[in-house]
Amino acid sequence: MTTPTSLTDKHARVARASFWQRIASQISKANSAQAKARVLLARSKLLYLNVLSEAEGQVLHVSKRFFPLPRFNGLDATITKAGSITAAFATCGLTDCKRQESRITAQIPKVKLPPNCANLLTSRCWK
Repeated sequence: MTTPTSLTDKHARVARASFWQRIASQISKANSAQAKARVLLARSKLLYLNVLSEAEGQVLHVSKRFFPLPRFNGLDATITKAGSITAAFATCGLTDCKRQESRITAQIPKVKLPPNCANLLTSRCWK
């Protein structure tokens, strides 16, 4: 069993500028797993966000996030203004929280090579 991670503690350890971008947002209905994890009724409304985060020019993550509504109505716009989810939470009166679970997967990015680069190892592709 793991100990929940304090988001404030986590972000305090990251002392570099970061960039956050909303890729998509929409209202969705919680499936049974999402509802159980958030202690909501099945089919409760959720704010779905797909976000990209960068620091020092490197993509840190692309993630899907779900927030219960109506408590977090407008959170997507607030995050854009505040620059981070943690800062946006503070505007909603939430100064700290503990994440009960994180699911992490990895995927090799799909890269479209220039037409003259049939072989990825061809040196002319990297000039």
